[in-house]
Amino acid sequence: MKWLTAILLLALPLQAEADSRSKISQGATEWTAKGGFAWSGVAARYGVSPRVATLAEVETALFVRWEGRAGLQIQWLDSEAWALDTTLALGAVRQESTVSRQGPQASIVVRISKTGNVEPYLAIHNREFLSMTSTQVLSEEDTTTRWETELLHARGGTLGVVFPTTKHFMVDIGLQMGSMDSAFAIPSFFTAVHWRPSK
Repeated sequence: MKWLTAILLLALPLQAEADSRSKISQGATEWTAKGGFAWSGVAARYGVSPRVATLAEVETALFVRWEGRAGLQIQWLDSEAWALDTTLALGAVRQESTVSRQGPQASIVVRISKTGNVEPYLAIHNREFLSMTSTQVLSEEDTTTRWETELLHARGGTLGVVFPTTKHFMVDIGLQMGSMDSAFAIPSFFTAVHWRPSK
């Protein structure tokens, strides 16, 4: 725990530019790169109004499962003590492994954070995935393709902390727990870097 304490102490005198982690001001852009086990990916956000931002994200689990989504982040609360926002997104999933899956996905994420220079947060997510699988049926006369659909969900939460390292960069460390495709998933951890260039 000494290394974590040292990082937090180093972050105290620094201030991330303009906004807290959860809020991004109008006209500002944020780029994110994330790595960990088992998920890694990249993302971008752009503030279109004081309380609304657009986002796009691509994630992969060990380069076997890919998820891409785009949507809106809405800021409901932004006080000196707390911040609360909701992210609504639509996207798609493609998985190539012993169990192949593909199809559209809808997600909602509710995130609450303790605002400050160092920001602990809790994010609760619910993702509904319409898995579509195809099977080729061979016959003497023809070959037909049969499609089967199944509604699956991924529900859980992320505990994390965000702190600035320089004027334009922030580091995000988190632990994610929950289900994947309606089954228990091994908890995953990640480290992300957020970059907010000057407007």
